[in-house]
Amino acid sequence: MELSTHYMGLALRNPLVAAASPLSQTVDGVRRLADAGVGAVVLHSLFEEQLRREAEQNARLAEAGTESFAESLSYFPHAADEDHGPRRYLSLLERAADAVSVPVIGSLNGSTPGSWARYARSMQDCGASAIELNIYYLPGDPHICGRDVEQRHLQPDIDPETLTVVRAVSLSTPAEIRLPLTWIALLRGRVGASLAATTGVETSIELIKYLLAGADVVMTASALLRHGPEHATVLLDGLCEWMGRKAYATVEELRGLLATPVGADETTRERGDYVSALRQANSTDYGPW
Repeated sequence: MELSTHYMGLALRNPLVAAASPLSQTVDGVRRLADAGVGAVVLHSLFEEQLRREAEQNARLAEAGTESFAESLSYFPHAADEDHGPRRYLSLLERAADAVSVPVIGSLNGSTPGSWARYARSMQDCGASAIELNIYYLPGDPHICGRDVEQRHLQPDIDPETLTVVRAVSLSTPAEIRLPLTWIALLRGRVGASLAATTGVETSIELIKYLLAGADVVMTASALLRHGPEHATVLLDGLCEWMGRKAYATVEELRGLLATPVGADETTRERGDYVSALRQANSTDYGPW
């Protein structure tokens, strides 16, 4: 099967990308991921405090023409910061794109319908070569959003024995794929920037779903942390097996097949999906009550 993919103008051997995680903090970890077949590796995050110290070195790398993936800037919106936060992020994105020659990835983290589609277009207009979608719903506050591994500390747990707040990182599960899958399908063809999907990739099924929705690349970290870097081979083998059964010779033949058609009204589509889902639920036999 031909799995080659283009992402932000870069040629990758396949659409599976190892997202930022402890696996990419060492040369050996990156080598194991590469040997397992991933198309690219996202290096672990640098926080703002570190970036201030590393700014000069990064500028030299950019001037040298280094082609690399960098963990994207992010902000955590909440009600009191709803207007200022998004504008500030767009300003930072625009300044970053103007300052370096390497591709800049914008990170779209949220769950508010409608406004995020417009925000994605604004990110593209500010110079983002790609948009990474890390969208999943957090109960209780529609303004708070999160990312895959590194930002799940927004959902702290409580230890009733020690009476302490536990800020531990939890790994994603396939149950979290629905919202990012929806937004990938809605943005495909509506923005020119590359689309990177992440969150909830555990098996080749999730990889296939994201590609059908229109993702250019699919990122995973949790599955690789659970099963080891070699799990990337399992994901890619599953993709190839499925493509063979469905008679697809290239990834491009299936990418975006189930995306929302360009020109379709997004609100009408969402309402139609909502009504259909409820009708299906009402007609389902859930057994004795």
